[in-house]
Order: sequence, then C-alpha cells, then structure tokens
Amino acid sequence: MKRRLILSTAIAITIGFFVMGTARWYQSTQKITLPFKTETPQIRTIVESLDAIGILRIKGNMKVGSLVAGTITEVVVKENQLVEADQTLAIVEDGLKDSNIKIAKAHLEKSHARLQYQKSHFERIKALYERGQLADDKYEEERCLLGQVEAEHAYSHEVHEKEKLLYQNKWIKAPAQGIVYDISIAKGERITTDLNATVICKIAPDLSKMVAELELDENDISKAKENLDVKITVDSLHNHTFGGKLESVSYSAVTKNNSTFYRGTVSLDDCKDLLRPDMIAHASIEIARADSALSISSNTLSINPDSIKNVAQKLKYSFNPLSDETRKQLKTPPASSGTALYKTVWVVNGPSFVERMVTLGATNEMYYAIVEGLSADDKVVIDVDEVNQMEDLYKKMFKKSSL
Repeated sequence: MKRRLILSTAIAITIGFFVMGTARWYQSTQKITLPFKTETPQIRTIVESLDAIGILRIKGNMKVGSLVAGTITEVVVKENQLVEADQTLAIVEDGLKDSNIKIAKAHLEKSHARLQYQKSHFERIKALYERGQLADDKYEEERCLLGQVEAEHAYSHEVHEKEKLLYQNKWIKAPAQGIVYDISIAKGERITTDLNATVICKIAPDLSKMVAELELDENDISKAKENLDVKITVDSLHNHTFGGKLESVSYSAVTKNNSTFYRGTVSLDDCKDLLRPDMIAHASIEIARADSALSISSNTLSINPDSIKNVAQKLKYSFNPLSDETRKQLKTPPASSGTALYKTVWVVNGPSFVERMVTLGATNEMYYAIVEGLSADDKVVIDVDEVNQMEDLYKKMFKKSSL
C-alpha cells in the first residue's frame, strides 16, 4: 500500500513538471508583436493624374442652318456624302416664291425711269440758269430734287439686290468642303431662323479628327495646365486608349446640377474610325510623374501623434516631435512648387520615435514619391495599435515574466 502511494506521488510530480516545462517552452517560442508596424521606402514609378468626363465632338464641325424660314421642299444630299463648298444641300420654300424679287424689280425700273427724266429735266434747267433766265432759288430746288431721285433709285437698287439674295438663300449651300454626317431635317419639315434656329445638317472637314470636350472640376482647375498628356477611353471600346494633349482650359466657369466646372479640350486622331460623335469620354490627365523614385504609402501620413506617444511610454521609447520652428515650415509651399508639398512622418530610430518633415512629390493616392527627407533605410511607421491592444500585449508579457 505504501509502495503504491509513493509511486502515485512520483507520477503526479513527473506530470506536473512536464506540464510546466511544456508551457514554458510554448511561451518561449511565441514571438512578441510590437504595437506598431513600419515600412522602408521603395522604388516605384508614380503617375499623378486627375480624372474628368466629357463628350466627343468632330473637330471643326460646321452646323448648317437657313437664313430663310419656311418648309423644306427637297433634301439634296445624303449622310456620309462628300460635298464641295457652295454645293446645294437642301431647298426651302417660304410660300412667297419669287414674288418679292419681282416687286423689287418693278420698283427699281420705276425709279430708274424717273431718274432718267429728272436728269434730262435738270439739264434744261441748268441751261436756263447759265443764260441768266432762272433764279438761283429755282436752280437749287431742281438740283436738290435730282439728288433725292438719285438716292431713291440707289435705295430701290439695294432692295432689289437684297430680295435676290433672300431668294437665293432658299438654296441652302455648304459653307466649305467636308462630309455630311448628320442630317436633322426631312422633306416637308418646317424650319425656323429664330434663337432656336433649325440645324439643317452638320459637316465635318475630316471625320478622323475628333475633340474631347471635358468638364474639369473647380477643385482641380489649378492643376490643369495646357500641353499636359491626356489618356481618353470610351465605354464602348474597353481595350482602346486614345492619347492627346490638353489644348485649352477655359477661364469662364459653367454651372450644371449645382456643380461648377471649367471646359478643357483634347484633340484625338481617330485614324481607325472607331470613335463617333457624342460618345462619353473618360479622361485621365497626367499632372505629375516620378520615374523610379523612392516612395512611401499614404498610410504613413495619417499616424496619430498621441498614439505614437502612448506607444513610446509603454515601450520606454523616446518621443521626439518636430520643433515649433520646423513645424512652421509646413505652412509654406516647397520651393520646388508644382505638386510638391510638406508632410510629416514618424521614423523609428533604435528605441526612439522621431517625427520628420519630408517633401513629397507625385502621388497616385496609394503612394507618394519622396523628393527629400527620407532614405531607403529609414523605418517609417505605417500603423499603430490602439491602447487596449497594447494592454493585452503587456498582460501577456507580464504573465510570461512571472513564470
């Protein structure tokens, strides 16, 4: 009996030491995770761009209207037809036919006959006056009457010319050579010449020359400069990108749907005949570029200094924020101008957290190019654990040390 008791006690002691040893071994193999994460700057090519949306138009397109209101009696051309300058496109009738021109011609002939009579009459009056047989007042009266008749004849002549032009305007002509790509009217349709004048058709000098009319947000307008590289895509052509330059940026603002924007234009060469007018254009305007540059992630710029201070106190690290004098420089734009800006990051240097001012360049929202202030070996804080997570960590560390 005594022997069994001794054996049981020995087994229990052995098991106890085994469990304690196993626990110590397990804890010794567990890696303690620090309450912060760092990264080192990496080499990347960063392209900073701003996005805009717009619509495609044919470059240099001409909208053809009519100077005469009336009814279309004939459409002479068809879509995609090449026309020459002054070629007839359509004919319009105002219901008066050539009656006005005939009336004007009759008035002109009447005034011409009167002018011929008045000239002959004045010659006779002049002869009498030169022989001293006519008073000065009578002579001046006749000379004035001749001038009035001449003016009336000139007026009748201009009215006749005007009516001829109006009559000729019933034949709607092409203003220049080009391709008819949009006919907006049909035979028998009524057209107007008021503020909302009817567009007869549109003519393009070259269908392969397109222009994207972009809407640039007012928040981006300071970055949009002429001659910047632009990439254009359209919804119906997912695998095609069209390149161009930002040719113009308007100074006058346009308000639409309670939003303010400015117009920008980009010329495109559609040599493969893929684009069409009124397609929606999506533009990416390259405003800055950094090739093979050191860069950091955007998360490094949003570290809370209070969190860093708490971590430093727990880990017994030193906490070194910027001096007030250095911090004032953050409000001053960098001398390099452009898209460069001053920001601060936290760098781990041994058992120290050091706040450092850096000059940043191009960004693609995920990463920022480093212009000045960091090297490839710097450990930049990218994330900091919350306080409650740190407390859990220290409870584990304390429990381990007590064992």
